Amino acid sequence: MAEYKGYLIFGKALKVYPDSPYWCSPGEVFTNEPAASILIKRLREIFESKQVAETHGLILCKQWADEI
Repeated sequence: MAEYKGYLIFGKALKVYPDSPYWCSPGEVFTNEPAASILIKRLREIFESKQVAETHGLILCKQWADEI
């Protein structure tokens, strides 16, 4: 998890299906509150590589934060 423009962002890679060669890149954006963080946005796309999916999850979060 990383901080970006006052938000906590998290990118990871998950298999689309257990036996699938494809990976989705869920990126999650949370508030950066002292008491508790709240999920405010979930973004994703599908890739053929786990590493690309992980990296792209963070990119999606940063793009979202830049646009608001």
